[in-house]
Amino acid sequence: MFVRFQPLRVEVPSLRPLFDVERSLEDVFGGILDTPALKTASGGPALEIRENEKETVVVAEIPGVAKEDVKISVHTGLLTISGTRKRPGAAEGAKVLRNEIAVGTFSRTFELPQSIDAEKVEATLVNGLLTITLPHSESARPRSIQIT
Repeated sequence: MFVRFQPLRVEVPSLRPLFDVERSLEDVFGGILDTPALKTASGGPALEIRENEKETVVVAEIPGVAKEDVKISVHTGLLTISGTRKRPGAAEGAKVLRNEIAVGTFSRTFELPQSIDAEKVEATLVNGLLTITLPHSESARPRSIQIT
């Protein structure tokens, strides 16, 4: 038995008005809505947080930020990374045609998952990646208990 199916045509409303609105906003705001800082919820650097038995490691992306412009603090179970990203220098008389580089101050604060030994925290900044090593305090590390 041979059955022939006719494809069902589904009408999709035109998306053209949405693209027209996007173009209008681009004309009015000149790309300000497309900056990386406005794309992240906090405006701060993107993070990766890793943990093992001995330590928590936080890696933050902060390209173009000098180590002198970054502050790190650990206080009552909170880690705060803050700093300032400065506008890169331009040649004398240069005209900026488009700017998507976020500049200004940033800050991220979050709760640490373990009790941290604040005296042993270390930080390095290499190629725009800030790596913060937060050793767990001895009391927070898992221990094996011998039964006697």
